Formats: sequence, C-alpha cells, structure tokens
Amino acid sequence: MYYIHNLRVKVQEWKDRIYRSSHHQFGNHVKYFFQNLRNERIINSILESLLKKYPNDDETLERWMNSFRVLGGRKFENEEQHGISCFALIEFLYRTHPEVQLIHFHAFISGDPVRTIIDDLIEPIAALIHDKLEEAGSIIYLMEKYKKRTEWFTRNDLRKKYLALEKNYEQLLEDDLRLFLFDQGIEYPFSTPQSSTGRADIVGQLDTNDPLIVEIKIWDSSKTYGAKRVKSGFSQVVDYTNDYNKDTGFLVIFNLDECVFEFEGTEDISAWPAQIRKGGKTYYIIVVDLYEPTPASKKGKLKIVSVNLE
Repeated sequence: MYYIHNLRVKVQEWKDRIYRSSHHQFGNHVKYFFQNLRNERIINSILESLLKKYPNDDETLERWMNSFRVLGGRKFENEEQHGISCFALIEFLYRTHPEVQLIHFHAFISGDPVRTIIDDLIEPIAALIHDKLEEAGSIIYLMEKYKKRTEWFTRNDLRKKYLALEKNYEQLLEDDLRLFLFDQGIEYPFSTPQSSTGRADIVGQLDTNDPLIVEIKIWDSSKTYGAKRVKSGFSQVVDYTNDYNKDTGFLVIFNLDECVFEFEGTEDISAWPAQIRKGGKTYYIIVVDLYEPTPASKKGKLKIVSVNLE
C-alpha cells in the first residue's frame, strides 16, 4: 500500500518540476517526466497495457500533431484513451524528431506553448496515472484489510469450517472473500464466470470496463495442496488478466501450514504484497494464514517455503 502511495507522490513531484522549471529548461523537464514514468516498472506496465488497449499508429499521431495548432484536440471515448493518446503523441514526437530537445519550441504548438503542453498534454497523462495507481492501491488496501480481518478476528471460525468439510474447500474460502469484497463496495463479485481460458474464482465489477481478477488457492500439506497447486493458480491469473484485458491480477493463497513463504521471481522479496511483473502486467500474491499458531514459547525454527513462480 505504501509503495503505491509513494508512486503517486513521485508522479506529482515530477509534474511539479515541470511547473517550476524555467522557460529554457521546460523542455528538459518534460523529457525527464516521460523518462521517469517509463523507468518505474508498475507505471510502465500500466502504460504498456493502455497503449495496447488504445493503439495509435504513426499516421494517426502525425495527423493529430499537424492539426494540433488549429484543432487543438481529438475526440476520445474516455479519459483513459485521452491520457494514453497524449502520452503516445509526445513519445512519437521524440521518436520521429530526435532533434527536438525543447518541445515548446516545436512548430506544432502555438499561442502560449508552455501552458498548452501542460494543460493539453501533461495534465491528462498525470491524471491517468494517478487514477490507475489509485485503483491499484484501493484493491491492495482491501486485500490487506481482508488478510488482517481474517488473521486477527475470523481465523479460528474459518479454519473450523474448513476442517469440517469433506470437499469444496475452496468454495468456502471464495464465499468468505466475496462477501467481504461486496461489503467493501466491490459490485457483483461473482464466482467462476466463464472466460476463453476457463473460470476465474472471483471476477468483480463485471458491469464495468475494469473487472477485478482474483484466483484462490489453498496451501495444505495434509491434503497435498502445495507448490504445484499454487503455480497452477498463478498461471490461471495470468490467463484471466489477458482474457479480461487487465493490467493487474491477484492470487490469494489460504495457508493451513505454519510457515512463511518466499516467492522467487518477485521484484522485491521483502515487499508486501509480493509482486511479479510479466508482459506489461503486474500480479500480486497475498497469503492469508489460517493455521493455528504455535505459542511463542514452544516455537522452534521458523519454516520458510520457497516457491518459484517464474
């Protein structure tokens, strides 16, 4: 959660540097703004996903650039397309006109070029990134809240229900998480809707253009539910995020063994939640502990389980 918040602060600071820059340094700070966005992996994955969702070929961008002085803008379907098209236009200019270092001196900008670039190009991009990071941060916050709620308050009851079952173990845990998400404002957290590659455990907000993808797996050595099952779940998350054209997906592991997990392939092994970035998408892994903890006075050596999800 703090990581997402820090990214939003960074984006605001990079934008503020453009506002504070002198006239002669303005173009350099615009260029630094774009470089910084590309260098942050989560932001870059968001950008890459949206560039694929709303493609702009060079001919379209050239036509828009040439008409910018007269027409100023284009018609867009929504704010997403608006923001990512502005991003694509600036990158197109830098790519096709490498001699342009000070963008506000370029011929396609008229009137007050600094104000035009800030208002018509930079602001839609910054707003897009902030909105996308806010969405990711909100879901991560809810997942963190669910983890704490379960481990602090409902762990024993949920474990007893699980141990009393003879089948449909994951259904019990799906229902518990779905009810929590619904109570927290996630509309229509359906279970197992069909997609082209199978059925995700939970897909929320199907009535919107931004569904939530959650796959649930159990780690329970007494039932031989282990690494193979978790890897299968991660593979499913990857498939479903592609099916629903999402740039993020969540794998929730309910852990019945007293152990700590390390997921190989994550960006930062100490970060929470664990994150894996592949193909311009970000996958979050959340572990919810359901085991009955051993009293501190009787605990032996901590068991660490390493799972390679690459």
